[in-house]
Amino acid sequence: SESHSESHSKTFNTWVTSGPIKPPCTSACPVNADVQSFVTLVAQGRFKESLDAVRERCTLPGSLGRICHHPCEGECRRNDVDGAVNIRAIKRFAADICKDEPDYGPVPKTRGKKVAIIGGGPAGLTAAFDLSKDGFDVTIFEKNDACGGAIYTGVPKYRLPKDVVARDVAAIQSLGVEIKTNTAIGTDVQFDDLAKQYDAVLIAIGLSVSRGIPIPGADADGVLLALPFLKEANFNDNATVGKKVVVIGGGNVAFDVARSAKRLGAQQVNLCCLESRPEIPAFSWELDEAAEEDIAINPSWGPKEIKVVDGKVVGITFKRCTHVFDENRMFSPAYNEDELLDIEADNVVFSIGQGADMNGFTGTSLEVDGRGRIKWNPATFQTNLPNVFACGEVVTGPGAAVAAMRNAHDAATSIETFLTTGKIEPVTVLKPAPIGKLPDFTTLKITRKDKNDISVMDPAERLKSFVEAEGGFELQTAVYEAQRCMNCGRGATMARPEDCAACLSCVRVCPYGAPYISEARVAGFSWESCQACGICASVCPGLAIDIAYNDDTLINEQIDKGTSGVTVFGCQYAVPTIKNPASMASPSIPGVNMVRLMCTSRLDTRHLLRAVENGADGIAVLACPDEECRHRKGVNWAEIRTNEVKKVLEATGIGAGRIAFMGAPGGPEAFGRMMGEFKAKLDELGPNPVSKVLAVD
Repeated sequence: SESHSESHSKTFNTWVTSGPIKPPCTSACPVNADVQSFVTLVAQGRFKESLDAVRERCTLPGSLGRICHHPCEGECRRNDVDGAVNIRAIKRFAADICKDEPDYGPVPKTRGKKVAIIGGGPAGLTAAFDLSKDGFDVTIFEKNDACGGAIYTGVPKYRLPKDVVARDVAAIQSLGVEIKTNTAIGTDVQFDDLAKQYDAVLIAIGLSVSRGIPIPGADADGVLLALPFLKEANFNDNATVGKKVVVIGGGNVAFDVARSAKRLGAQQVNLCCLESRPEIPAFSWELDEAAEEDIAINPSWGPKEIKVVDGKVVGITFKRCTHVFDENRMFSPAYNEDELLDIEADNVVFSIGQGADMNGFTGTSLEVDGRGRIKWNPATFQTNLPNVFACGEVVTGPGAAVAAMRNAHDAATSIETFLTTGKIEPVTVLKPAPIGKLPDFTTLKITRKDKNDISVMDPAERLKSFVEAEGGFELQTAVYEAQRCMNCGRGATMARPEDCAACLSCVRVCPYGAPYISEARVAGFSWESCQACGICASVCPGLAIDIAYNDDTLINEQIDKGTSGVTVFGCQYAVPTIKNPASMASPSIPGVNMVRLMCTSRLDTRHLLRAVENGADGIAVLACPDEECRHRKGVNWAEIRTNEVKKVLEATGIGAGRIAFMGAPGGPEAFGRMMGEFKAKLDELGPNPVSKVLAVD
């Protein structure tokens, strides 16, 4: 951004809050990613553009495409039809298929200000992305040998291969971000020095310290902590574990530990937690996959004593937990000391919580509270030091990586404001209002398209190693799955109410019951019902209706590129030409100008005639058969429009043979053959007699 009138994060927030509503996937996403855009771009074969769209908010797309808990899918309106769009898998596909494509390249550092970021996890990397793109000189100080934070050191390789994290980090580094690894605060560099040397400092160190419980036997040989255990499993190919392992905890990290222990050779793994089965905080799929891997899950048990012989663990005793929370949902576990459970164990692994490593800040000017946590203002992200800010789990507490990334986006906004104006302002986070539920009538009218699930390695096979257990989509599967998106919120708008005659044309033709006539005798549209097919816009005699993201201005801009050759009108999905990555790009067809519509039902006679007036020698209209179209229209409006223009061309002597209605080609190769045959017929007719090219000559 050359003018830097807004920060990168502020610009995106402006988009999020523009317009009346957003798709529920965007509203549910913690970073409010433009899900609809990156999914649609994959559906169109524009993979690199899709990846760039993902990165604007989800700055670690390859990693999050594997480990995100995808709340977007839970709110997808296609759940009421045939299953949510597999958004997470599409995100992963865009990252994976573009893995060899060039990254951004350095952004000019035009601000003259330097920012130090302490911690290279998801939060620190996200803030570095925003601030670097805004023209600041950014340096990350990371204590480990590589960036990524918990997703690098803690998430097991069977869920997230480390080369994927490295690719995500490299893309951010390519912006011109300097990364200093193996650099610990307080040892290799002093915090107070950074606060003086840099215009702003952001502390984003996460929660890297595992906690234990001071019960009898907790100091015995064989008692381990979750995060060191996972780091060892990730990076030591010779790591081992006892035959009998007990994991204490019910969160996702505890399940990572239990499942890793199995892969390290443990024959018997018991996971014990305070929570009852319905209260277990780990994601449901973690419980399912752990059960598939023969991990015993023991809910409602709290540790009482670790049994020790000759200084080594031999077992552990649990006591029955009768409840975890009090009536106010505060953590207040109670036990029945008379009901006990004994389990033999060679190793006991505590996975009951995490804290921040604050050693590097001891004795510095940074203020911490009585519990050793950073004092900060959650509205501004500022600490007691004017130029020092904090974000991510170190201040918010544990949570999903994507939540820490949202926090970092907002922290970057605050830092940009401070460095630009010298002022500190609260960061207002506005949640976009989601579009409403699909009405039952509309649900019944939507074409069913079965959901594609990702492949998962058989449990017996995946336990043999730390090889990634989940597979990604192949190209055709990804394109198909992306085309299941219903483009929620991209539908009809009353753009020119003064031209609406309340003639009911839109009401009569809509398959979904979206249009209505208001008391003011102007057409309105229920966006809950509207599927963006565009029929209403094409039949409106007053030209009062637009389709969001596909208005006449956009369509005409595409038409005007064709001053000779063939202009082809088709659904945005009619020919998913692979435009990028370049290594896979479909060959372009010379002399063909594609005009992409939300649906060919959007096509109007004026669009076709404009192409003729521009000098196109031929016009092809591509449309799916009604039974295959994403919109069950009942009437093939594109064919009707084509036939209307045929009559005009024949009557004017231009020739009806210059326009052809064709079915969906089924792919770039079939499309190429179709165009070759059509152009051969046009050669017999000669150039368009109203060609602007001929007129200039």
